[in-house]
Amino acid sequence: GIRDELPPDVLRWIDVGVPIVAAHVPSGLDPDTGTTTGRTFRADITVAFHALSPGHLLGSGPDLCGRVTVADIGLEGGEPTLEVVTDADAALPARPRTAHKWSAGSVLVVGGSRGMVGAAVMAAKSALRFGAGAVGLAVPGEMSQIAASLAPEILSYDQTDLPDRFDVIVAGPGMGDAPDVLKRVLAHDGPVVLDADALAEDLPAMLDQRSVPTVLTPHAGELERLTGGGSDWHAARELATSTGTVVLLKGSPTIVCGRGSPRVVTTNGPELASIGTGDVLAGMIGAAIARGMEPAAATAAAAHWHGVAASDLAAERTVTADALVE
Repeated sequence: GIRDELPPDVLRWIDVGVPIVAAHVPSGLDPDTGTTTGRTFRADITVAFHALSPGHLLGSGPDLCGRVTVADIGLEGGEPTLEVVTDADAALPARPRTAHKWSAGSVLVVGGSRGMVGAAVMAAKSALRFGAGAVGLAVPGEMSQIAASLAPEILSYDQTDLPDRFDVIVAGPGMGDAPDVLKRVLAHDGPVVLDADALAEDLPAMLDQRSVPTVLTPHAGELERLTGGGSDWHAARELATSTGTVVLLKGSPTIVCGRGSPRVVTTNGPELASIGTGDVLAGMIGAAIARGMEPAAATAAAAHWHGVAASDLAAERTVTADALVE
């Protein structure tokens, strides 16, 4: 229960080389934030009381708690600060017997620029692999032949005239600085997923005109740019509330903020620290929404299975975006 620096007569026990069992949290770890002050015990096993605390999941908590089990101590009720996403929470809807490619959910990916077409292609491929029935790709006109050769199964369009038949637009992968294209995307009257280059600094002000679902997928640096300073899950929740969006804060863990308690995705790990894996996730989110899931639930489900797929792949080989899509 000590949150501050450990006293000297306790510090000498840290390196004695015996198994350590922590009661709720290792001494020196803040259970609310996962932060530490000075040296802290690294437990082999942590027995949490009643439920997990944020500190078990955030900051240094996952590195210091070891294997965490939860003990029922007879408490009831209470509102969660965060909700951990499980396989059951991430269940995807089944296609009805009479489904066709356009009724099964359609996604248009808008992105690509010189040297960055692959990002948009991977987002489009991942949307198709994750169950969207029809997927289109809108790139600058001079890039269309390259995109078509990389993904012949994807419908091809020019960014100057975005088609309106798609259920969901995913914008940003490899897009570069394209404010006019972003404005066309935001004019879409259906759900939009904004990733990477679409997360422009002035984006929050541009969202005032949108009344349909919008998902933002920043990492900490992008979130700091969008908020003007904040980069943690509290800042993500504030951005989601102020803009009426769903905000997915990438990291380990990943946090999804929308209506209700923020959701924590714990399946993602360091194997995802590879170029292009975020583009894959953006396509998956678009597909889950197109398949009929509520945007926050779709975002959490996509992030969950993205992490599961990466973990499974990492058992066989180094995780790369192209292998993750396959």
